[in-house]
Amino acid sequence: MVEGKGSSSTFSKKKEETSPLLKRTLLFALQLSFVFTLLIIWLTSKGLRESKSLWVLFFYSFPAEFLIATIPHEPALIYFGKFYPPFLVALIAVASTLITEALNYSVFKFITDIPPFQRIKRGKAVTKIVDLFNKAPFLALLVAGLTPVPFYPFRFLVVMAAYPAWKYLLAVFLSRTPRFIFLSFIGHAIKFPDYFLIILFVMMLLFPYLTVLRNRLKRKKGKKRLESEQKIAFSRTLSPQGLKITCLVNPLAANKKWQRRKKLRILIKKYIHGEFIDSPLSKEEIVEVARKKSIESDLVIAVGGDGTLADVIQGIIEAGQGKRISLGIIPLGSGNAFRKSLGIPKNTKKALRLLEEGEVREIDLIEIEGKIAGFASVGATAFVTCEKLKHRIPGLAGHLLAGRKLIQLEKKESEIELFKGRDDAGNYFENKKMKLCFLECVIGKTNYFGYSWRIAPQARLDDGFLDLTFFEINGWKYLLFFPLIYFGIFQKTQRHFKVTELILRGKDLPLQYNGEFLGVREEVKARVLPRALRVIVSPQRRNKNL
Repeated sequence: MVEGKGSSSTFSKKKEETSPLLKRTLLFALQLSFVFTLLIIWLTSKGLRESKSLWVLFFYSFPAEFLIATIPHEPALIYFGKFYPPFLVALIAVASTLITEALNYSVFKFITDIPPFQRIKRGKAVTKIVDLFNKAPFLALLVAGLTPVPFYPFRFLVVMAAYPAWKYLLAVFLSRTPRFIFLSFIGHAIKFPDYFLIILFVMMLLFPYLTVLRNRLKRKKGKKRLESEQKIAFSRTLSPQGLKITCLVNPLAANKKWQRRKKLRILIKKYIHGEFIDSPLSKEEIVEVARKKSIESDLVIAVGGDGTLADVIQGIIEAGQGKRISLGIIPLGSGNAFRKSLGIPKNTKKALRLLEEGEVREIDLIEIEGKIAGFASVGATAFVTCEKLKHRIPGLAGHLLAGRKLIQLEKKESEIELFKGRDDAGNYFENKKMKLCFLECVIGKTNYFGYSWRIAPQARLDDGFLDLTFFEINGWKYLLFFPLIYFGIFQKTQRHFKVTELILRGKDLPLQYNGEFLGVREEVKARVLPRALRVIVSPQRRNKNL
């Protein structure tokens, strides 16, 4: 009798445990079936595909936003924007997107509760990513939803981080709404022909597969090239008999990439025959070493990111050797704004080959408050750079975390004095004084900030002018229009000048140069240093920055 009771109670417990699992599995299967049924109906029904009914857009959004998004959403929004007001199109798309994201939350929760995924969830790498996401989850979701970055990883993250579903859906609503309005407005304003949207649809559909194919081809070519490169020595331009070379390495750049990548160190040291200085140094020490070595050397090579490059350039200019020696660059950092503006390859092997095959060009620099820079800013981005220093999260994640405070910023009035320049209309002036309320003043010679941010699209490295852009908007508008700012489009709507010298006067002006915070000032002075530095660049440069 006792055994019978025990076995029946065990059976009932198992039944209680399996019952919710069975229900969730059935729900999961129904959700998948629903979305894929909609996708099949869409693909097989010519009438639906050609219909202009907003119901089609509503149901199209389910497969377009489900899990890893099997079909692209953007062409549909542009298409329906041709026939309906942008706000109405966005409202319909957002409504169906919110329902789909609620399904996604449920489906991913089911997947992550499966035992194999539980083990993955407890892994060190996943734990670090989740911890990083938890630093600013709402901001991360806003940025990912507003910009064209892949969104599906965040669908996993919100579940693994146990982020509340209502907060997740709120972030989706706040980020997707302006994005959908923008895409619908493009369709409403431009009226793209249907064949163009079909081509765009096919390209976006095939893009992930083409990227995988391209990477495979690159790896194959890279192996062949490496075999041929191993037979090549840098005996012509980088020979110790021909040139005296100093290579200054920042071993801490890009999360200690130099120290972590043994093969990378061997490759660079094999190709460059010269003196290597790769011990950890402070900014001041790098500047001092660069100052001394630029006097003794014919070629100085900076190995690191924008910060390392800025310090090396500072030392070369302070030594008065900018027009005598040549500067080579091997990018190892995370931002690499200078590299991108000069067209220097990010790939180390290609950058090494460029040192041998490239040509020397003279470029302008910025002198700002005694520091030498390729780009600088006063205002919002300098404030974010300062905020980033308050926590230890490196790279892009650190900037995104600090960037959440942009929404609090307002425009400030400053007195501005410009010398020997011209405005966008081409009107030349010797001296111009004005008062402006602005959030951000970008002072550029390079086109880019870090992470391919095209902040100064009209800047040129050899035109003899500072490129100035004044963002006369507040912080929340800056965040709202950030995708357009990132690609250099919104800048065309802002006040812009080309000048040789600039003075800014105002209260509490945060300043950064080359991504380094320089403090808060009441007055900022900057001037162009024309043709101040000789740099090795590609002889077949297509970048308009030079």
